[in-house]
Amino acid sequence: MKKLIVIWFTSLTLIACQERPEGQTAEKHFDESTFTHSNLPLAIFQTNGIQIPDEPKVLVTLKIINSPDGTNRLTDLSNLDYGFEQEHLYAGIETRGYSSQAFPKKQYSLELWAPEYDANLINYPIGTHEEVLKADEAIDDQATELLDMEKEEDWILYAPYSDKSLMRNVLAYDLARDISGLWQPQTRFVEVFFSDEHSNLDYRGVYVLTEKIKRDKNRLDLNKLKDDEITGEDLTGGYILELTPPHRLKGDEVTFKAQSGVLAINYPKPDDIQPEQIEYISNYTSKALDALYGKNSEDDDSGYTKYFDLDSLVNYILVHEFFKNRDTFSASTYFHKDRNDKLFIGPVWDFNISSGNDNIEHLAHSSGWTYKGRWLTNRLYRSEKFVTAFQARWLDLRETELSDEAITNRVQHEYEKLNQGAAKRNFQKWDILGKYVTFNRHPDFSTYKQEVMYLQNWLIKRAHWIDENIENLN
Repeated sequence: MKKLIVIWFTSLTLIACQERPEGQTAEKHFDESTFTHSNLPLAIFQTNGIQIPDEPKVLVTLKIINSPDGTNRLTDLSNLDYGFEQEHLYAGIETRGYSSQAFPKKQYSLELWAPEYDANLINYPIGTHEEVLKADEAIDDQATELLDMEKEEDWILYAPYSDKSLMRNVLAYDLARDISGLWQPQTRFVEVFFSDEHSNLDYRGVYVLTEKIKRDKNRLDLNKLKDDEITGEDLTGGYILELTPPHRLKGDEVTFKAQSGVLAINYPKPDDIQPEQIEYISNYTSKALDALYGKNSEDDDSGYTKYFDLDSLVNYILVHEFFKNRDTFSASTYFHKDRNDKLFIGPVWDFNISSGNDNIEHLAHSSGWTYKGRWLTNRLYRSEKFVTAFQARWLDLRETELSDEAITNRVQHEYEKLNQGAAKRNFQKWDILGKYVTFNRHPDFSTYKQEVMYLQNWLIKRAHWIDENIENLN
C-alpha cells in the first residue's frame, strides 16, 4: 500500500514554482535517410511505435553507438560492454518531468534490465509493462557503464527544448562538480532515434544522458540505511531530501511539511524507511532551520553551522546565483546527510530556466541578486559567516574556474561538440529557433550560434555584475 506521511514544522517560506506550459507543436518531419554520421554517441531505442507512458516503465531495447574514432553511424555495432554477448540491452522507459511533460520533445527515465534467472525477454513484446515483468520475475536491474560514466542502472534522458542552447544543464553540473568537489550528475550529449517494428527510424533530436540522483557507491556515496538501524549513530544517515511543491507529489512520498512546500525523503524509499528514521531526519532538519533563523545563528557551537555544511551552502548557492536559476528553493532543490555528518545542500539539478532564458523580467536580466527573499538565503544573506565565505569564494573563482576566459572556454567546448551537425539536425526536427517556447524570454534569435553567444555573453555580464556588487551582498 502506498503511504503519505506528513510531519509539520514551521520556518520555511517557498515561492511559487514555474508555470506548466500548454502543449506546443513544433515537430517537423526529419528525413532520416539524410543522416550519415554524428560526432555524438547515438542511442537507438526499439519501441515498435508505441507511445511511451508517464508510468509505468515499458519494455524496450537499447543500442548505444560510440565509436573510438568519434564518427558514429547507424550501421555500427553497439559497443557497450554488458558482461555478456548481445547486440542490445533491455530497458524500461517512461516519460518524466513536470512542466516539460507538455512539450512535444519528451524527457525519459531509463532503467537498464537484464533477464532474471532463465527468463527469456524475447518472449515478451516491446511495450510490456514493468509490473507484468516483475510479477513474472522476468527482469533484474542491470548496472551498466554508459559512455564512460560510472556503472548504474538508473539514468535520465534529458530533452533540452526551452533551452535552445541545449547546454545549460551540462554547464551548470560541470561547474558545480569542479568547484564543490562533491558528486554532481555527469552528462553526455547523445542523438536519439526510435525504431518501429519495421526498423523504420524516427529521429528525436539531441538529448543529454544524465546520471540520476540516487544513493549508490557510484552516485551519492552515502551510508546504506537499513530498516533495523533505528537507534544511536546508525540512525544518523544516509538520507536524501528534495524540496518539492505539494502539487508535484505523486502520493507515495514520505514528506514533512514546510509551510507552502514540502521536503520529500527520496532516500530511504517509502517502502523501506522506518518511523524512527523519519522522526530523526525531520527533527534534525527542524533543528538546523531553527538554528539558522534563531538569535544565536552565528555561534559555532549552537548556530546553523553545527548542522549545515557551510562550504556546500556557499558553493551550491554561488552556482545558482551565477546562473540565476528560477527553481532554486522552490523545486528541484536537494539535500543529503551521511552517517555522523552534517546536512549538505545538493546535488544541483535542472537549469533549463536560467541564465537569461526566463520570461520573468527580473530573472532574465544579468543584474540583481536572485535569492535575497527566498527560503534559507533570506537569512544566509544576512549571516556574516556565510557572506564572508561567499565573497571570498567568488573572488577566488573569478581567478580560476569563473574567469571570463574560463566561462568562454566552457561554453565554446560544448558548442564545438554540438555544432558539427547535431544542433542543426535537432532544430530541423524541432522548429523552434526564433519562436516562443514557454519560459523563454522574447525569441530574438533565429540561429543556434546566436542562442549560444547570447548565453555566453549573459554569463560574462553576470559575472561582471557580481564583481561590482559582491561587497553589497548583505
